[in-house]
Amino acid sequence: MLDKAEVEAFELWKELRLTTSTDLSIDAYNAEMEGLALAWEAGAKAASGPDRLPPPNPYRGRGTTGEIRP
Repeated sequence: MLDKAEVEAFELWKELRLTTSTDLSIDAYNAEMEGLALAWEAGAKAASGPDRLPPPNPYRGRGTTGEIRP
């Protein structure tokens, strides 16, 4: 099932890319979102320290492209 907010985010991303890039594939979108998720995780881990759990990643939420299912 598609998440409405995620679809809207994709449409906004695609509109921005129309003026700046030629690769509008869903694979390019997913790769960029994965990069944002990994960057967020690295920053949160560095900020929280090794002995504390970082806060939940907004790029890995349910219904997002970065969702990690059990």
